[in-house]
Amino acid sequence: MEFIRAINILSKASPASVASIGEIPEFDQLIKDYLYIETSIEKNFRELLNSLSVEKSIVFLSGSSGDGKSEILTRAQEFYGKSFLFHLDATHSFRPNQNAIETLDEKFSLYKNSNKTLVVGINIGMLCNYVEEGEDEHSDIKSAIRDFLKGNKNSEDRYHFTNFEDYPKFQITGDKIHSEFILGLIEKITKKDEKNPFYKAFLAGGGGRIRENYILLQEPVIQNEIILLLLKARLKFDQFLTARTILDFVFCLLTDSGNLFDNLFSKSANELSNTIRHFDPCSIRSKAIDQFLIQRSVGIAEPEFIQFKSDFMERFYTNDFSHLTWVRVFYMLRTLEISNNYHSNFKDDFDSELFDVYLNIWELHQNFSIGDEEAKRKIRSF
Repeated sequence: MEFIRAINILSKASPASVASIGEIPEFDQLIKDYLYIETSIEKNFRELLNSLSVEKSIVFLSGSSGDGKSEILTRAQEFYGKSFLFHLDATHSFRPNQNAIETLDEKFSLYKNSNKTLVVGINIGMLCNYVEEGEDEHSDIKSAIRDFLKGNKNSEDRYHFTNFEDYPKFQITGDKIHSEFILGLIEKITKKDEKNPFYKAFLAGGGGRIRENYILLQEPVIQNEIILLLLKARLKFDQFLTARTILDFVFCLLTDSGNLFDNLFSKSANELSNTIRHFDPCSIRSKAIDQFLIQRSVGIAEPEFIQFKSDFMERFYTNDFSHLTWVRVFYMLRTLEISNNYHSNFKDDFDSELFDVYLNIWELHQNFSIGDEEAKRKIRSF
């Protein structure tokens, strides 16, 4: 079925999850092209390539595995391939008897003997390794890398570094948290538009439980709560958030064995899911939540909950859930007006005061101006 096939392309196990030069099935390529979002880093990277003078130089695009370097470089190679030399992935070698460091040495030698600029996609770890293990004949390049690792990004005109870590995934304005990139990916997958190949395949039918999860994921409130959870995972556990892991995370939300709410907080093959398990609202102990769970376990009927449950299932085309799953529903929909708003009885129990304080202090630092005495007082107090 086309819908299942489209969703499967999101998986990190899909051959389409890594950019490469060569042919992939037409349908897979259609999905990849549709999911493309021009990020700030790609826009600035292209502007850098366009701005380079006649004098040749080396351009490093650095970051972590899976953050999208290969996608950016593959598109750049298609456009600039005749003008520049490219080394798309510095973690690989070209021959069985050659390691990645030796391959870099070879690429740098080729660059020095040519009249073209060299563009290299490289992980931060490999940059560190090259400084220690690269050939001494490239000591000038090693010195530039060493300066970059110390925080001096463009010590000479001949070396340019564009780093994914300089482009944060989250933005904070007031009490709102945004992630244009993450939300953009989720919206691309769930947008109710026949130009969206996922939605078009969804309309064609099939998918069973995955269809139910897809409908839930279309809800903007749920999308925003997922972004909040990903930010918490980033802050508390220093979790990497790359394009590949996010798409695979969405794949697991839709296709794992349970409904979307349970999949979000259950053990999974995806590293993001396993981190987010730590924020499962079912682990919260409060009088209201405990009372709800006890009443459900002994079969006490509560008319307000029955009405809420009925309206929810009608709106999102779901069956009944376990009492633990309903707690997760209350948590994910706590800012949504729905039915009789029975779920709002638990809103205060889900509030995270420490998280709110952190965001407030973060914003004070981010937007600090010297003349703001009130901000200065709050920061000093903190």
